[in-house]
This record gives sequence, structure tokens and C-alpha cells, in this order.
Amino acid sequence: MPAMRLRLKLAVIDVRTGSWTVVSPASFVDKSSWSNRFDRDRSDQKQVQKLKELAYEAGVKDLLVAEAK
Repeated sequence: MPAMRLRLKLAVIDVRTGSWTVVSPASFVDKSSWSNRFDRDRSDQKQVQKLKELAYEAGVKDLLVAEAK
């Protein structure tokens, strides 16, 4: 079954001290069926938006955990 996957990497750089942190939350996969050619733009965009929301939320949580250490 086809799937769409989004992988995200976030970097936080302290420009004053030069220290930095990189976080890469788990990949998010949407295994919903592929769109047909007539509505592909709209439905693919919805899939991407959903994956981005999940990845950004997880990325922020991972950054908060990393900065708390």
C-alpha cells in the first residue's frame, strides 16, 4: 500500500554562546489511499498539512525535552 512520509529536523542555535541543539522527531506516515488525478492537488495538500502538524507538534515537544536537560 502506498504511503506518504514526512521527516523533520529542527535546529536551535544560541547566537550569543554558539551552542546548538538538533532534534529529529520520529517520522510520520500517512497510509491513506492515493488520490486520483482529478483531485490530487487538494487531497495531497491535506495529507501533507496533516503530517506537518503532527511533525511540528512532536518537534516542539522534543525541543522542550532537550532544552530541559
